[in-house]
Amino acid sequence: MGEEIMTPFQAEGRSRWVEKIRDRIGSDATIREGLQDDAALPLMDWGWDRAARLGARLSAEQPDLNDEQVVEAAHELSRLMARVAWLAVYRHQQDAAWMQKTFHTINETNRQLFGPDAPAFSDQEIADWIASHENRSNEELVRALLAHLTP
Repeated sequence: MGEEIMTPFQAEGRSRWVEKIRDRIGSDATIREGLQDDAALPLMDWGWDRAARLGARLSAEQPDLNDEQVVEAAHELSRLMARVAWLAVYRHQQDAAWMQKTFHTINETNRQLFGPDAPAFSDQEIADWIASHENRSNEELVRALLAHLTP
């Protein structure tokens, strides 16, 4: 598979959507809430990359894409990133049912944004994560979660 060739107009539109998504995630403090830089920076870098992929996906699938649709997608990406952070930050304050629900929200949102083949956590992977999270730092957990969600 080769690199997609775009007209200057298509490239400009994609760039505009990517910037709009990046602006949204950059301004959403809930994404980083409770995280130190060692965990927040990889999360933000991951989100920056995901914004580029999301902008490309939306542009390719919806030639008549509008601001409202991009804002909604940016909101969902922010939501996905915040849920990843929540698993690390709030894991000691919540029970297994809350963590399972959060993982299922992550799976659903990731597939909604990046398609049905987007990476997801199986029930066994969720159970394993819940059983082992106590022994890991927030940074280790965030990095592991992001690695799993990255195709």
